[in-house]
Amino acid sequence: MAESSWPTVAGSRVVTDDQWEAMCAAMHYDGVIGAPTDTSTCFGDSSGRQVKIRAGKYATMGGHCWYSGPTDFTLSISANSSGSTRIDRVVLGLSRTTWAITSYVKTGTPGAGVAPSLTQNTKGSGSGSYEISLAQVTVANGASSISAANVVQDAPFVAASPIVTTTTTRPSPIPTGAQLVDTDTGQWHWYNSSAIAPIPGAVLKYARLTPGTNLYTGSTESTFWSTTTNVGQLIANYVD
Repeated sequence: MAESSWPTVAGSRVVTDDQWEAMCAAMHYDGVIGAPTDTSTCFGDSSGRQVKIRAGKYATMGGHCWYSGPTDFTLSISANSSGSTRIDRVVLGLSRTTWAITSYVKTGTPGAGVAPSLTQNTKGSGSGSYEISLAQVTVANGASSISAANVVQDAPFVAASPIVTTTTTRPSPIPTGAQLVDTDTGQWHWYNSSAIAPIPGAVLKYARLTPGTNLYTGSTESTFWSTTTNVGQLIANYVD
């Protein structure tokens, strides 16, 4: 197969949808634009067997942007009369047929204990679809409504690099070498192609510690100046 590149003068600087997605794969992460501390994109309010998508939310996938619109809208949850609890998944899906991003519910298997898996066909392939999760929904047997507690957010978030996330909302997949900062712990990590690992020295730049403060160094905890009455001062290694 001959090599190729795009956009080019010979190609009138035009790119196809497949080429655009392939270009953006290395430059843009997929997720809801914002942070985990923002109001949830998907929620339940006991108004019926349904979840709601909140107005004013944006997401990006494969170089394409999604907007939830100016008003909240609902997604129906199918009835569950199986006798077992079911876990559904609310997703955003990028279709390689229409190249539109839409939200929809993937119905789970009663009694499985896990939500349906995501479809993530190879970027730039032009086939299938690519999904990211917004939330997991617990549907009890015979449920007639979905409460706030039944909806667990698990959407990945994107903002200015690095990836803004929490310890429980990791994006998937994660590009090798990508940096992540957890808003729930304040810790920095990076993906080394096989696992998410802490970035040594990137937790503290400067800190004032009072007597008896617990200090974590790697996996070891020690007490800092536990017997002194003066305020301790610590200069930690920092990765700019």
